[in-house]
Amino acid sequence: MVQFERITRPRRDAFILSILLILAELASGEDRGLVLLQRLQAAVGGVQKIIAIQDYEETVVAETFSTSGEPRGTVPKRVRWITPSFLRIDQTGPGSTYVLIFDGTSGWEILPNRASPDRTEGGPIVLTGTELNFAKNYAASMYFQVWLADRIPGYSISSPQENVIRLVTGTGQGVDITLDPTT
Repeated sequence: MVQFERITRPRRDAFILSILLILAELASGEDRGLVLLQRLQAAVGGVQKIIAIQDYEETVVAETFSTSGEPRGTVPKRVRWITPSFLRIDQTGPGSTYVLIFDGTSGWEILPNRASPDRTEGGPIVLTGTELNFAKNYAASMYFQVWLADRIPGYSISSPQENVIRLVTGTGQGVDITLDPTT
């Protein structure tokens, strides 16, 4: 004989609440990601200020090392983006000097040549294949642009863990942004 225990109302309500919380947690990765993205947008001044960005420039300076670990020198990289999708990257340094220009659909680059006195090939090379895709993805992934991923078709927004926004395009290119929970 099988006996069934009658579940009292308070226990039943707690059980149902537990199930709902588990289901909400399983389904909330996207919702949590969107909420975090909206918090990020608010923290940097709001969507309208992000949309209003016309020019963006960043400079990164890195120390480079040979494959054996010997210091090679400093490499500054200057990236400039101008609305709607003009990109220029200038990098100078031992064995890594190059210039890349991209107008949103096509472009060119000057690559390093360690044998020449000015360490470049001397002339522009049209971007094709992998280099063209690199430029397109670089321009598309400028941080202030992905900050608008909820308004750009083709992005999926999720949160794989607490305080992390995962933004992925339909091509699989993506970025994780970790937010400081205290600020």
